[in-house]
Amino acid sequence: MVSNGDYDMDLDRANYTVAGFNTHYGTHIEPFEQLIPIRPIKYAYINTEALNMRSTPEVTPTNDIGTLKLNDDVPIIEEKNGWYRIEGWISKNYTRPK
Repeated sequence: MVSNGDYDMDLDRANYTVAGFNTHYGTHIEPFEQLIPIRPIKYAYINTEALNMRSTPEVTPTNDIGTLKLNDDVPIIEEKNGWYRIEGWISKNYTRPK
């Protein structure tokens, strides 16, 4: 039994810095503060009852990763050949500008 009541905590973990972790394990992880944040280029609303989100900017039988609904407000990160990238890809044809 864990004395502090936190049954999920790994009490044997090493308390490395990111640089120390990389050195110890031979990895190349970047600290969060050095990552460049992704900022939306614009926002849009979904203008159809249901819109499938895709893993790639194309329609295939296996790339459906979720569904958005009418009036969902989405941040657009990238635009490519009639598709918008949010967390996945959606067809530009089923959106309207915010």
